[in-house]
Amino acid sequence: MVDKTQADSIARKLRETMVAASNDNERRFVSTGSRLHVGNAASGDDRPFTKAVEVGGAPNMVLVVDMSGSMGGDFVKHAQVFIAAFLRLLRSGDVTGSVWLTGGNKHAHIPANTTDTALGYLAAMKECESVADTLDALKPHLLDADVTVVYTDADLTDRAVDAAAWRAKGVDLIGAVVGGPYRAQAMKRHFGRSVVGSSGLDLATKLVAYLATRTAAR
Repeated sequence: MVDKTQADSIARKLRETMVAASNDNERRFVSTGSRLHVGNAASGDDRPFTKAVEVGGAPNMVLVVDMSGSMGGDFVKHAQVFIAAFLRLLRSGDVTGSVWLTGGNKHAHIPANTTDTALGYLAAMKECESVADTLDALKPHLLDADVTVVYTDADLTDRAVDAAAWRAKGVDLIGAVVGGPYRAQAMKRHFGRSVVGSSGLDLATKLVAYLATRTAAR
């Protein structure tokens, strides 16, 4: 069962800074030469390596949640609450983006209208994590996102995540989990950047601080 009070608290904490940071910026368009803009190139535009990018407005975040067997117990309980909090923000329009489950060589989308009751039935029982494969499959979503958060214990056994390669593509990829400090080293090995919280609210607070820093740098 999802702790609704905790999910509400985490949603409020995430909303505080993510939305405030977006509202501080006027909605505007800027050019970036970070990668080839196919539409410009195909139309004969004289600046094929620039792309009109909308800055400001609701931040876009992709959440990928590991549902392998090692994520059972407290890990999946925290994941259920964090998903519930994020879905609240999607429904309210405070953020855009999507939530995905990964494991067992498959991935599945969690619709924004998924209820807390339904989330309470999520079970971490898959035989492998499939995180790297899922990220590959979700590439278009990752490229559009301001940040991609992978919620996992970082006990990845099937295939390593090449975080450096994703960052080279312009994807801001971080690992996140509720757990002890010992998780930080495994997170760093797979993701380079990570956020480890002692509780769901602590994780949300640290994620907010990270997102605020990344927003300011954009």
